[in-house]
Amino acid sequence: MNINLQGSAPLKQQIQQEIDQHRLSGKQFEQLMELQTRSASAQAPKLLEAKEKLTKPLIAIAACLFIALIATTIPFAPSRLSTDGETEITSNRPHSAVIKAISAEVVKNHLKLKPLDIKTQSIDEARRFFEHLEFSPIYSTQARQRFSLSDGFLLGGRYCSIQGTTAAQLRFETPDKQLNTLYEVSYDELKYGPIPSLKDGESAIELQVKGLSVRLWRERGLMMVLVSP
Repeated sequence: MNINLQGSAPLKQQIQQEIDQHRLSGKQFEQLMELQTRSASAQAPKLLEAKEKLTKPLIAIAACLFIALIATTIPFAPSRLSTDGETEITSNRPHSAVIKAISAEVVKNHLKLKPLDIKTQSIDEARRFFEHLEFSPIYSTQARQRFSLSDGFLLGGRYCSIQGTTAAQLRFETPDKQLNTLYEVSYDELKYGPIPSLKDGESAIELQVKGLSVRLWRERGLMMVLVSP
């Protein structure tokens, strides 16, 4: 742009003339817009290809995350776990470590055969004895129906604990002189995890610890643990 400040035409007129020289006509403007449209159309496939390159990895990542989520939420088939050579747990429940600890604890108490706090063949008398518990011990209907534990073979009971909570320990003797120990404690799902209810048609959790059978179930607000040969 060359503006002559010394010429006869006023400065404003010279500037206007300069602008008019570079102004596009209507046809030129249309041609420019058409050129831009063609350029955008030519670039569209490249932009689509770039979008696909970015999208495909994201879809793959999302698919992997979805599969991982499904794998962690769908329960697996029951598996047998053995870590110490003494305890075998058959369970698909997420609290198997807690169940294992409970089973090891009750079997240890069962084998010690500590003296009974009360010797009686009456479950009612035993119930009156356990006055320091937060619950009243029961004679388990499920133990009688499912595991042939008869109250006629009750020897007595003593205080004990399960995972730090005070519990009742009832000792039974079978006709062939085998000892069975039934442990009863208030059921706390947050502490012990999900325990099956036999009354609702579920099966007891069954384990083998040091050659002894351990069965766990819940009944009338209590967690029951039976140790038998």
